[in-house]
Amino acid sequence: ELKPDLLNSVDCVNENILYLEEASHTVFSSDNDNIPMIPDNELLAYFSEDGFKQVQVLVTGVSKEDKDKCWQMIITLNGKPVKSVTKNLGVVVLGAVPGWRKLEDIRAKIQSGEHIVGITDIQLQILYERLKDD
Repeated sequence: ELKPDLLNSVDCVNENILYLEEASHTVFSSDNDNIPMIPDNELLAYFSEDGFKQVQVLVTGVSKEDKDKCWQMIITLNGKPVKSVTKNLGVVVLGAVPGWRKLEDIRAKIQSGEHIVGITDIQLQILYERLKDD
């Protein structure tokens, strides 16, 4: 009779949880090799009334339904939504569970000297609410 090895399964789950917790802290870390995030108190000043100024904006880590909403907000805010890490990417919108491959690609571009900034999906909503009627 085969019995599941519950003790090792629990250890494996615990290791995965610890890894995810560490990864989530890394995404929003201010280390130079990570994505520079715009602080809440600088959000409106950074994007001013011009919004994204035709910059390419990538959304990662949100549901398909929320991604569609984010793309509409980005278009309204004068941005160009893109589906992947592109040559001219300027802003990344990070949801709760960003894709690790996209994050790695973005970090590599930043380390090679490209200027990419990050905002959260919540910050995108705030920006949209403040600037949509301007």
